[in-house]
Amino acid sequence: MRPIDKSRYQGNQITYAPLRYEEGGFVLVDPELDETLKPQAQALIDLVKLNRLHGRDGYSGNDDLWRKRKQEWQTAQRYLKKYRDYQSVDLETLAELVKRSGFWSVWMQVFAAEDDVKKELIAVFPGTKP
Repeated sequence: MRPIDKSRYQGNQITYAPLRYEEGGFVLVDPELDETLKPQAQALIDLVKLNRLHGRDGYSGNDDLWRKRKQEWQTAQRYLKKYRDYQSVDLETLAELVKRSGFWSVWMQVFAAEDDVKKELIAVFPGTKP
């Protein structure tokens, strides 16, 4: 396995750009990522064990991060619908929800087409960037 170039990530929480967060709690290397960076992105997934899922190697019954990501994805989907269809949720509320959940990358993926929401989420999480 190739080591991660830590200088690329210093001072930034760049877990959004190289990775793809998907419904069901899955975390994959972004297929659109430059080919030269894909091994490093996979090394990051392996390092922090983002790919541990029920029934897969390395899974522990106590490890439910994938389930929490899945639940957070579902919550973000509900709020995306409220945001788009009813405009019944504002940016401040969304930012507060994301801060409490800690699943910034999941929310960024769900709201990928909503530039104003992404801008707000980047603003309220210092050190993040898309």
